[in-house]
Amino acid sequence: LNPNMELLFRGPSLRSFSFTWKMSPRDAKESIEVGKIIRMFKQSMAPQKTEEDLFLKAPNLYDLTLRSGERRNNFLPKMKTCALADCTVNYTPDGSFMAYDNDSMIAYEMTLAFQEIEPIYNNDMSSGWDSIGY
Repeated sequence: LNPNMELLFRGPSLRSFSFTWKMSPRDAKESIEVGKIIRMFKQSMAPQKTEEDLFLKAPNLYDLTLRSGERRNNFLPKMKTCALADCTVNYTPDGSFMAYDNDSMIAYEMTLAFQEIEPIYNNDMSSGWDSIGY
């Protein structure tokens, strides 16, 4: 066995993808919708309990597609099913605290970090699973 190969290959790894959105609600009504979006993502990444509170179930999973109009963009990576690993929100993305009369922020910056739950293998790429992107 080549000991250098053992140093280089430690097994298949799971890819991760991060996406950042800046959301600037135009009024108090839209700020409520932004709050619902943030809450939905934070809630969906948390483990779930069974009705009997004896076991934990997995968080929600996501099938993400990077699109260009109505179709998938073939120059961007295709992703297998992902779990939401992290959801961070910057409540002062412009560097200062500003709020509407209902105490909601003027702007939010949300970063979602997704991680695939199954690794990409060599035959996934050669079978046309991922046409151009990596």
